[in-house]
Amino acid sequence: MVPEFESLNIRELIEGNYCIVYFLKSNKSVVILRIHHASRLLKL
Repeated sequence: MVPEFESLNIRELIEGNYCIVYFLKSNKSVVILRIHHASRLLKL
């Protein structure tokens, strides 16, 4: 879960220096919402 959002369907994955924020659309699909460098603040 992403603390900045209040949805259980929004998740994040840390890969190297990047944070990938995605939405769980269904059991078999996701929607990438944002990819940003982890040193930067997440703007809502």
